[in-house]
Amino acid sequence: MKVSFRLDAGVHETFRQPAELRVHYLTGNKEEIARITLLRGPNEISH
Repeated sequence: MKVSFRLDAGVHETFRQPAELRVHYLTGNKEEIARITLLRGPNEISH
């Protein structure tokens, strides 16, 4: 699955190195964690 995020310049600089995003969620009574690796792509700016 390909997902894109547009980040402000200051936040964009934070992701110069790959990072992991963890999403905690509940399914019924069970707590789950989804792990996503964030990689910085080309700096695309469109208005």
